[in-house]
Amino acid sequence: RLGKIPMKLFLLTCGSIRMKRGVFTPGQDDDQILDIPLPVFLIKHPSGNVLFDTGIRRDTAEAPLEHWGGMAKAFRPSMLPEQHVLAQLAFLGVSHTDIRYVIISHLHMDHAGNNRFFPNARIIVREEEMCEASKPENEGKGYYKSDWRHNLDYQLINKNLDLFGDGRVCLEHLPGHTPGLQIAVLDLPVSGKIVLASDAAALSDNLLQGIVARNIYQLHPYLDSLHRLQELHKSGALIICGHDPQQWNSLKLAPAYYE
Repeated sequence: RLGKIPMKLFLLTCGSIRMKRGVFTPGQDDDQILDIPLPVFLIKHPSGNVLFDTGIRRDTAEAPLEHWGGMAKAFRPSMLPEQHVLAQLAFLGVSHTDIRYVIISHLHMDHAGNNRFFPNARIIVREEEMCEASKPENEGKGYYKSDWRHNLDYQLINKNLDLFGDGRVCLEHLPGHTPGLQIAVLDLPVSGKIVLASDAAALSDNLLQGIVARNIYQLHPYLDSLHRLQELHKSGALIICGHDPQQWNSLKLAPAYYE
């Protein structure tokens, strides 16, 4: 086992969104109000620091209707100053210039809002996702060009990727929520496999009960992606769901870490 290779995973809490549970689990307590976490992940690998997603913009949290329009009526963001991704990194002694790679699970507003703060990093996005986010008819439907359309070093990929070639940070295409959603399968020395599932499984109920979320792009890819996550779960991997408040509060949050 390659378990002796040092690596650490930090879970950063970068704000929250207040919304109805029914978006994720239709038919189950639809009107229950959830304050869902907006996770960003820092991976410290011997070959460089990696950020998984970048969270929402600070100005969006301050004036959501101005930036998100009608979307802000169903999804109400909140962020304390110390929860911004740059503040979270600084708390750990990491500068935005210390990030070698940024992996974007997908280009929705709560996952890619701060890409512009990482001009020195290579930003890895699926080709399918960039194509979908770039369609004029999708502007304001979870995608906002002002979040991600900046002069950045985007690397568009169309296949699964072993980021460092050592099996430690592997990206897999799991479409369904969006056409180009990708997850990260991490292999840590002590903790073993941890999967950053993003919205391939927003809540544990999606993962464990196979409940189909309402906010998906295509049904059959979504179900196939859930099946892949369920396989990983059965193999013993810790699946960190995209926005599960109950699970999030049970995990090691920064400055604690997984290794």
